[in-house]
Amino acid sequence: MPKLELVTVYCERQQDITGEDELRIRVNNAVVWSGAIDKAESKNLGPKYVNFNQTADVEVDEMNGNKAKQIGDAVTIRSAKTATQQATFKTSGAHYELTYRVS
Repeated sequence: MPKLELVTVYCERQQDITGEDELRIRVNNAVVWSGAIDKAESKNLGPKYVNFNQTADVEVDEMNGNKAKQIGDAVTIRSAKTATQQATFKTSGAHYELTYRVS
């Protein structure tokens, strides 16, 4: 079974005008990480491994209390082994880069 390793998340531009974004990362609809992040900040996510079958759909949300705003489209990651790669999650107000590997 392939494993998705989430390495880092980087905030290029945050959604909230003031304060930190409350970020949530989901893989196949399951929350795998959440935390506060500021503009130009990188968070180490590892070691964070997620088992999956053929594909892993990754989504990034910015939380305001219990209300989630999805940042960009979901990114589908295939089960083939990969070197370190980046997935981009963007809207007009936010920009995040997720670094990951598949083993």
